Amino acid sequence: LARACGFTVAGFTDRSSFAGGPGNPVLGTDAELAALIRPQQIDGGVVGVGNTALARRAQLYGVLVAAGVPQPALVHPRAVVSPSAEVGAGSVVFAGDVLGSGVRIGVNAVLYSGVVVEHECVIGDHAYLSPGVVLSGQVTVEAGAFLGAGAVVLPGLRIGAGAVVAAGAVVTADVP
Repeated sequence: LARACGFTVAGFTDRSSFAGGPGNPVLGTDAELAALIRPQQIDGGVVGVGNTALARRAQLYGVLVAAGVPQPALVHPRAVVSPSAEVGAGSVVFAGDVLGSGVRIGVNAVLYSGVVVEHECVIGDHAYLSPGVVLSGQVTVEAGAFLGAGAVVLPGLRIGAGAVVAAGAVVTADVP
């Protein structure tokens, strides 16, 4: 995603000593992240941890913030984003996503491929929307919530902080 957004990727960290691959140099482990950061040499960083470790995503985001590393929002060129939508620092919006008018996305959130977020929805910090999630208008997804693939949330509902919505669910009432 970073490359699709025009960034050059200097390297990655990983929770272990993952070997990486061509074009994916591993600079060290996640535990070494703070020591590896040289703000004067890094233009930005984005957390790439997936859905199995949302608390770890937030923790690594905090390491980057504490080190003063800018975290750009990454919005794939094939996403459709209303001019009035706001995407927070370190958040990622993948190809095929649609963000309607007045949408606000917090920091370090993930919107995987094919997510539709309609008008005036609010997505909290560190939230994770799996592929194909649909949020009808005026939905609020609070911080750290996880929505599984293909979940649909009806208009005006609230998904609480840290809540988990199963893949394929149709949400018809607020989820604490």
